[in-house]
Amino acid sequence: MIYPDWMSALYDNAVMKGPANPFERPSMVVLDGVDHRKLRQYVARYFTPANARAIRDDITEIVDDTLVGLGVMREVDLVSDYCKVIPAKVSAKILGMSDAEARMLATLGDESVKMLEIGRPFKEFSQVERCIERLDTWIDEQFRLILRGRRKPAGLVGILAKDLGKPQPPLTRREAKALLSLLVLAGFETTVNLIGSGIQLLTQHPEQLRILKSEPQHWPNAIDEILRIDGPVLGTVRKANEDDWIGDVRVPRGTFILVSGANHDPSVFPAPYTFDIKRINAKDHITFGGGRHFCTGAHLARVEGEIALSRLFKRFPNLSPSAECTRRTSTFLRGWQSMPMRLNDSDAME
Repeated sequence: MIYPDWMSALYDNAVMKGPANPFERPSMVVLDGVDHRKLRQYVARYFTPANARAIRDDITEIVDDTLVGLGVMREVDLVSDYCKVIPAKVSAKILGMSDAEARMLATLGDESVKMLEIGRPFKEFSQVERCIERLDTWIDEQFRLILRGRRKPAGLVGILAKDLGKPQPPLTRREAKALLSLLVLAGFETTVNLIGSGIQLLTQHPEQLRILKSEPQHWPNAIDEILRIDGPVLGTVRKANEDDWIGDVRVPRGTFILVSGANHDPSVFPAPYTFDIKRINAKDHITFGGGRHFCTGAHLARVEGEIALSRLFKRFPNLSPSAECTRRTSTFLRGWQSMPMRLNDSDAME
């Protein structure tokens, strides 16, 4: 699919008049070169392995508090009661949001990712637009309160508020809002899917779970194997910036290319559909993308997934489905819509 430059310019002019969209310019996910590097540098200093380690205690506290709430119920839907709760609260902590705002984040995350779907009816499209506007308005309000000294700067929202308009290079309000929207929405839904898929894979492969219980040092590799075999996103899109070839197929400049299936390439991953938490090269997956667009929150996502899954199965080692689990209906994202699970007090490991 090739769009002429004049059509792309017309589109850019149109989207710049509405709320900042996380998947449209000037969001860094659709930028390259100097523009991309400019925005990435503002968050790269936060999304580092060192910072991810620093918030491990926060993530652990969030997970343990959520597990205490689960423990008072006999049956739960782990998607709504666990998989969505953890990423919402962790994202809120990182961004500098309150618990009440974390609940808002979960709602917005659910609705807004529908923008990635193809062929959605206009009613759903309108709902997505309203969610984007709501998030845009909320970020604007936080910037206003921080800049007027009415709210203490906290998290990434506080960092970017203080960077607005600073030279070398200047950060515009719209760029900051697009950046925050991207981090809020993209980071939320993908982590929900990671935790859900991990629960399913480990309950369906008890022999792998037994290994993790006796050899917990394999948890980091298990997270990468989960990301490889049942990743949160079914593919990614790239645009050819110059004429090129893929194998013996000519790819003209401007062509959009869907990249999918590489994590199951048998030439890279022997027995690619076998779930093996000890797979030597599990980390070679491309779930987080690659090159200049490699996910800035990759290390954080790994840590979050490891803590959420390891502590869930430690607390409830024998959890089991109480009804049929259902997949979400999506052409782009891969996750679970519902996951009814049975929790028994006798299962808990104090």
